[in-house]
Amino acid sequence: ADSNIMFLPSAPHEWLLPRCCLAVHHGGAGTLAATLRAGLPTIVTPVAVDQFYWAKVINEKGLGVGTGELKDLKGEHLTMAIRHCEKPEVVAAAKAAGETLMAEDGPGNAVKVVEGTLKILRGGGDIK
Repeated sequence: ADSNIMFLPSAPHEWLLPRCCLAVHHGGAGTLAATLRAGLPTIVTPVAVDQFYWAKVINEKGLGVGTGELKDLKGEHLTMAIRHCEKPEVVAAAKAAGETLMAEDGPGNAVKVVEGTLKILRGGGDIK
């Protein structure tokens, strides 16, 4: 393999993705969320279930390329997708999406929802 290709049995997203300029993956919700948090343009090559939906969302939001089903993907289509993801407007959109996601207080918001739900269940009001 070329010297710029590395083979790993596994790697945490948090370690790997900051070293990348774009991501090509199946479009699973966890992997997609990690690539978006990292601010990477992403190419989704769906295989099953919700991955096709996420491929469509990536296209609609301008955050990369959602392809057709992985088994039908041709090399020239992947090449075009990579070139698209290198465009400044796609790079900027992905970076902005990552910054937005990283600014969210996920755990804090989850606590508020759980506390609000418990309050309703105890008869004390609505969720805010």
